[in-house]
Amino acid sequence: MKECGICNDKTTIYKCSQCSIEFCDKCGDPVEMLCEYCLEEDEI
Repeated sequence: MKECGICNDKTTIYKCSQCSIEFCDKCGDPVEMLCEYCLEEDEI
């Protein structure tokens, strides 16, 4: 398994469609394919 680029957990990893960071389901939205950082930017 790969490592999350945000929390470093070894789990299922998704790739953010905006910034390309690899994140786990705790650190972003796999449906939207956005990490928590890009999700926050979209809210602003």
